[in-house]
Amino acid sequence: MDNSDITGYGMVGDSGATPPGVLIIEEEFIVSMALRLELEGLRCSVLGTAREATQGVALARELRPDIVFTGIKLREGNGLEATRRIVRETSARVVVVTGYDDERLQQAEAMGASLVLVKPVFESQLAMALKRVLGWEVEGRYPCQPLVKPA
Repeated sequence: MDNSDITGYGMVGDSGATPPGVLIIEEEFIVSMALRLELEGLRCSVLGTAREATQGVALARELRPDIVFTGIKLREGNGLEATRRIVRETSARVVVVTGYDDERLQQAEAMGASLVLVKPVFESQLAMALKRVLGWEVEGRYPCQPLVKPA
């Protein structure tokens, strides 16, 4: 991906670096909280969380995050349709986080996901996703070689 259109991001510790705004859409509370804690540990600004697809799309329009992490199985809809709508209706990049390792990975790509991470997801994978999707790096951490299925 060409990151030339992304401005304001850099390594944590850079005086001009602005933390990326993140929205998490995940049905499972524990997974949502784990993602939130890991992303905040990577110096991201978590703008909000949602458990339902429709609520997630509405929050993406309202909060205007830089990046959205979404599951596939959500309440009142699904993450694939939410991905399609978020990509179409906002400027946010979408990373799908899923426990599925089947045709839904290709469906996520077709819906516009920038990246697909297969659970379990570790902090190093989130750091790599931020670097790959937004050009955001966390100073002095992770060689960015986790297992990832690119969209």
